[in-house]
Amino acid sequence: MNKYITAILISLCSLAINLWIIKQQRAGIEIELGKKKNLEKLSYALIIAAILFLTFG
Repeated sequence: MNKYITAILISLCSLAINLWIIKQQRAGIEIELGKKKNLEKLSYALIIAAILFLTFG
């Protein structure tokens, strides 16, 4: 059960990053392109980490 909770928390962090990016865009606040790409890559990496943790953890 603990590995499922950990994977869910990791996935929620990824979701929070994506929601923050969307919130900034809707508010009209510009995010630097490099910063946005890095955050998106981090979000994808967290999803992969959650999948790997469920598979091997």
